[in-house]
Amino acid sequence: IDELIERFRGEAAERFERIRRLAADDTLGDERYEEIREEAHKLKGAAGMLGFPEFKDRAAELEDLVKLGPDAAPALDSAVAKLSEHLP
Repeated sequence: IDELIERFRGEAAERFERIRRLAADDTLGDERYEEIREEAHKLKGAAGMLGFPEFKDRAAELEDLVKLGPDAAPALDSAVAKLSEHLP
């Protein structure tokens, strides 16, 4: 299981960096919200399976937020910051 956790940590860092880039780049248009949602969903599932409940909860919050599409923009930076605080 230690190997799985280490692999998850590396993948989580990469997925988080992608989320951060997408969230910061408002030139990408509305499709970026779906991409962020997909990344957050993947993080949520893996974090839940491997025992990172706080990270899973923050990923779930981000996933739910970006379902709002452009209406999520005002809260997006805060949600991404909360997720980063709980990176395993």
